[in-house]
Amino acid sequence: GPLPVPPNIAQTFTVAQSGGNFNSINAAIGACLAPSVFNQYLILIMPGVYVENVNVFKFVNLRGAGKHGATINGFVMAADSCVIEGLRINRGVQCPGSSPTLINNIITNNMPGMSHGIHILTPGKPLIRDNEIVQCSGWGIFCQGFNADPWILGNKIMNNQSGGIFLEQCSPTISNNIIDYNRFFGIQMTGAIGTPTE
Repeated sequence: GPLPVPPNIAQTFTVAQSGGNFNSINAAIGACLAPSVFNQYLILIMPGVYVENVNVFKFVNLRGAGKHGATINGFVMAADSCVIEGLRINRGVQCPGSSPTLINNIITNNMPGMSHGIHILTPGKPLIRDNEIVQCSGWGIFCQGFNADPWILGNKIMNNQSGGIFLEQCSPTISNNIIDYNRFFGIQMTGAIGTPTE
């Protein structure tokens, strides 16, 4: 189920196609003033399709109305110390050195070329739990660089064109996932540094 509301939530905003505080996710994020560990924000995203690329801030949490109800038709640029849950994300999640928590989402990315579901660069250590990472034109999860060590737990990683999980010189924890029907490899490791725990 959804994560409980963190105890340090300062304010909650609602994003809806009509009747919410905002009709854009980025507008709601922009209204989050001085987010911090003691001043966190929760953005509730009501059912609908939101056509925007979303840039999340630290200590700003996104909670969708469910992975079959609230859709971001764009990419999500994730930040440290944020939770992203209950959404369908159609252009993937980027973690450029960041360590978000991604839970109960459908993440896909069928843009032309190597379009990954979740793209992690060092030193990102995201927690990736209970997601469906499917039908990407690249890898389901692409993780690159020493100290890029995600936790990949209980996901369905299926039907991705390049493969399930690509790891280069990193040491993730991979447990209890379904990795199936990917075009090439389920898990591919490359580079001399890094050992997965599985």
